[in-house]
Amino acid sequence: MSGLESALNAEHGNVARDGASSDEGHSRTASADESLRRSALQSLAADRRLRGCDISLQALTGVVVLEGEVPDAETARAAGLAAWRATGVRDVCNCLQPRTRKSVRPS
Repeated sequence: MSGLESALNAEHGNVARDGASSDEGHSRTASADESLRRSALQSLAADRRLRGCDISLQALTGVVVLEGEVPDAETARAAGLAAWRATGVRDVCNCLQPRTRKSVRPS
């Protein structure tokens, strides 16, 4: 199971539950952030080019942050575009790093 699939299936405790916080504004923000996060994860998971990639995704006040290592620059670009398709995205910070291939010296 890829990192994206794991994240979609995992239960996270960072969403405020009813009565869990006296700060209603924070609760709404946390709920909106989690909704955006799930929407962005679903967008990334729907792109077959990203399957098997270990991408970390965070969402905060409309901004999606992508981190991790991907096979190449094209895959990083595809992930950024997929994140932009999520509902509620105001900005995407694509910090994905293409893996570098070690050069092999001829013997």
